[in-house]
Amino acid sequence: MLTASGWVAFESGGVFSKAVRAELPAKPALGSAEPAAPEGFTLSCFAGRASLGVARASLRGGADHHEVHVARCAPSGCRSEHVELERLGGMNASGARDRIAPPLVLDLGTSVLLVWSSNGALRMRSAPLAELGRAPSTLLPAGLEGVVLESDMTRVDVLSRGERAVLSIPITAYGPKRPRSLVVIADASGYVRALLPP
Repeated sequence: MLTASGWVAFESGGVFSKAVRAELPAKPALGSAEPAAPEGFTLSCFAGRASLGVARASLRGGADHHEVHVARCAPSGCRSEHVELERLGGMNASGARDRIAPPLVLDLGTSVLLVWSSNGALRMRSAPLAELGRAPSTLLPAGLEGVVLESDMTRVDVLSRGERAVLSIPITAYGPKRPRSLVVIADASGYVRALLPP
């Protein structure tokens, strides 16, 4: 597996710690066997530690597979873990499985939140990393007519602190009011709320 390094430093009382390295999967640079600059990573901050999260997609045996990676870091170093998931996509209009781009991965402390777009709808899953494969998916937004979500989760803006996160997801909206983003509030307990700004 091709990896790239993410570096994390911690600040305490105006003094920064030595940076620690987190190894996470990477895509090859165009025309090279070397890793490209990291992309699609999320950063979660906690008191005295931080996490980097990323997912990578692959096709095996005709089914969608996603590797979900989380590197949990403290000033003493980083520990990386991953799980493999199958078939996050829903069914498309022709009845075939929808292939999806890798989901956004966000560590919320006691759980990991996955967010992805499938058939223009937002799907989420929240559970401890080892249990993500068995956790149910939630379909959002329910009842929001005329909203189409973009499939590229690398364009999502994330603000995360501890066990809570706010996501701003680019959308295409039809109708008299045309917001440009869907705001999602989530926490480690499984609470999720989707809002369309006025």
